[in-house]
Amino acid sequence: MVFVVRYVSDSPASALRGAADRIRSAPAVQVGVTYRDAGGHTINGQFTVTGDNLASGTVTDPLGGRADLVVGAGTSAVRGDADWWARRSPKQVRAITGQWVRPEPGVAFPFDIAAVLNPTALAKRVESLATAARRNDETTEDDDKVRTVVSGDWTALFDTGGDRKLRWLGGPLDPNLVTQPAAYHDNDDNRSAGVTPAHRTGPDTSGRSTVVAPARYDPIAIPPYVAITPEPTGSDAATGTQAAVAKVLPEASPAVPSGAVSAPSAPGPAAQRNVKPGYATFDLVSTAQDCNTPMCTWTVTVTNTGTAAGSGVLYASVTPGMPLVTFPVNLPVGGTFTTPPMTFPNPAPIIRGKNTQITITYTTWLFNPSFGHDPALPNRLATRGVNPNTLVQIDPGYMPSVLKLLDQMTSHVGAGDTTTGPNAVTAMDTAIRAGMLPELKTIAESGRLENPEDLTTKLKNVVQDTLPGSPDPVADKIGFRREVEQAAEILRQDPRARVVLDGAIRNPVTGELDGADVLDTVNKSAFQLKSVSSERLIHAIKIAINQLNGLRGVDVSSGIRQQAPPGYSKIALIYLEPASGRRHQFTKDQLTRYLRQSSSDFSLCDENGIARLDQLIIVNAHGASTWTKGRFSEIGQAC
Repeated sequence: MVFVVRYVSDSPASALRGAADRIRSAPAVQVGVTYRDAGGHTINGQFTVTGDNLASGTVTDPLGGRADLVVGAGTSAVRGDADWWARRSPKQVRAITGQWVRPEPGVAFPFDIAAVLNPTALAKRVESLATAARRNDETTEDDDKVRTVVSGDWTALFDTGGDRKLRWLGGPLDPNLVTQPAAYHDNDDNRSAGVTPAHRTGPDTSGRSTVVAPARYDPIAIPPYVAITPEPTGSDAATGTQAAVAKVLPEASPAVPSGAVSAPSAPGPAAQRNVKPGYATFDLVSTAQDCNTPMCTWTVTVTNTGTAAGSGVLYASVTPGMPLVTFPVNLPVGGTFTTPPMTFPNPAPIIRGKNTQITITYTTWLFNPSFGHDPALPNRLATRGVNPNTLVQIDPGYMPSVLKLLDQMTSHVGAGDTTTGPNAVTAMDTAIRAGMLPELKTIAESGRLENPEDLTTKLKNVVQDTLPGSPDPVADKIGFRREVEQAAEILRQDPRARVVLDGAIRNPVTGELDGADVLDTVNKSAFQLKSVSSERLIHAIKIAINQLNGLRGVDVSSGIRQQAPPGYSKIALIYLEPASGRRHQFTKDQLTRYLRQSSSDFSLCDENGIARLDQLIIVNAHGASTWTKGRFSEIGQAC
């Protein structure tokens, strides 16, 4: 294993061993953690971890979702808000939000915080970086005298002065330590609550709606990446964590000082798997079949297979043949209702001496009031081949948004199109399982995505992103997940914005299509997004600038020129992912110095001194750092 060490004085190995000794001897360590899986899902945590393997802190998602977490001996408990649970167990959101539960493995965090980040384990990791370190006299670009040690895919940053404080370390986590990707947690039944359009054509005599149980999340093929900021701390922090754990999980914490915590007044947290969602789900079975008699007859039976009583309206029709009829349904748990026999004349034409045959479509669905206020919506979806019953089960509170977005995604479906609707459902299921339900709800409820028909392609591929493990695994690509997340964030932050996602508008001067990753047609803003999982920050900025200014040419397949349309502001938005190393931890001042020192490698101004960007935004562990064109002089390029 080869180590590349940037260090000017003293031994980097001894500095790292000293940092390891300080971590090991501390009663506890406070750690900031950023975890990113192979599909681009990022999770942040702030924890205090003790020497006796206890932990307490918070888990947050970058675009919404927060939970408190305590970890004791062999167990843990978590208390999350609605968005946090919607990303992990969408079936249970209302039943589980805001209360302590014992989560299923890998749900609270993808690895055991107390086992991986306790002072002893963390010290061993730091020591492993120091084992074969060698001196290198290369100077650093960082004015704060931070030095870098690289060991394979792992990197550590530490101060050169004082006690050689370890600032940060990051690298790929052993996949054996990862219990399950912290996105959708599949438990028990996969069916959506009460959505049961049964759409039959011709000789289908099954008499039952098809229920598809989507596959569980694929195993991790590429090592996930973790970035850690450790801070050894004293006995007060350790005692506080012991008290926090004992308050929620008294059986999992060692004794704490008298008076530090009182005995809980209620039983300990329930197991997540035992928390029932508490709503009705309906199973529809019809006797639809081929009709060979002058009059055709069929029935529909509804069964409440959920965990609470429920009501709704059953709709049934046959095309051609029988107009829409409705039946009120109100069922206890386990209750059933069967319609009276529904009859209609055989619609096949009568031709003397010949057998004639036509295709008819039986359609049934049960409209639940919790789905919203548009009773025609299920029928519209059914006629487009959209069967939400094949979706992973989600809480009824989110179902109206999911159906609304499916309606928007398939509004262009024409007669005879048998693939667009099912593909939209598959894409929606993929995105829900990838933990994107809050973003989907934002997009649906805004109604301000101008090209929802393009979402199917995006959502089917949201788990494919720029991957760790090589300098730029997908060169110059941000990944569909980031595009959808950014579109949702714009819609969430600005109630006026209207967004075109990875689309284009016609240039009135050239007649060509001008496009960008995200266009805001109200605020006239064009966003070009880049994801950096390497040292190539400057390269990413240059590519974004060139695209916003049309220098990458016209894409042959789409006919779109990557270029901000006339009158649109040009915004380069660069994501420094955890695998980008030390710059993922840079403050805005550090980023400013780095950009100023690198200003000869890229140009924010054209040959006439006109700014080629209106804003440069870089997002890393410290949030978003923004430079407008009026402040480009700060990074060495006044226009």
